[in-house]
Amino acid sequence: MTAVTLVLLGTMTVTAYRAVPEQTKPECRSRHFCETSIGENVSELGVAASPDLLASGRVRYRDVVCIDRIGCRIVFDTTNSRLRNTLDVFVYEKAEERRFGVRHLRAWVLRGGPDGIPRLPEKSGHAAPHVAQAAAKSRVRP
Repeated sequence: MTAVTLVLLGTMTVTAYRAVPEQTKPECRSRHFCETSIGENVSELGVAASPDLLASGRVRYRDVVCIDRIGCRIVFDTTNSRLRNTLDVFVYEKAEERRFGVRHLRAWVLRGGPDGIPRLPEKSGHAAPHVAQAAAKSRVRP
């Protein structure tokens, strides 16, 4: 059995986004017809990471990232290239996005497994719903 640990990423800027063309892709008209930058469907289980986090290797697509007071999410998307040190949590409604606002919260990435990084398999979709549900329900305690 391989141990899984949380590795602190630091205090991040955390915002929210929706499946609308101005925040995703021109062809995204609703959550039912919108894919992330890696071809996954948008979901409340997902989070977008800023390009600097992805380029540095601190975070990779399909990593599980846990955000203080938010819970754990799966990196399925990337933010706008102008953003730095940012995580963008997917939400469904505009009111929810406004309520969320801009927060500065600690975040961790799960590490462990044979290659040191527990990730969902390529194009996970609904192949591992129990993993995604557990990630969405979990809460990180400092």
